[in-house]
Amino acid sequence: MLYHITVFHMYFRMTMEEFDFLHELIKPDIYKQNTQFRRAVSTEERLAVCLRYVIIIIKYNHNIGIKIINILFNH
Repeated sequence: MLYHITVFHMYFRMTMEEFDFLHELIKPDIYKQNTQFRRAVSTEERLAVCLRYVIIIIKYNHNIGIKIINILFNH
């Protein structure tokens, strides 16, 4: 179990509790409804992909990372 907690923190730079808290805050804003053709991506997966993307951008180019964060959180 400790391995999973460590890997989670390494990937998302936050604890699972912090992720859950953030998820509850933004869940209504990122929810998508299933259609008859496909299942929607879950809100947890949407948040995880977004966070991972931002972390990678910031890691490799700080200036672009700041711009992307502003775009993401101003919409």
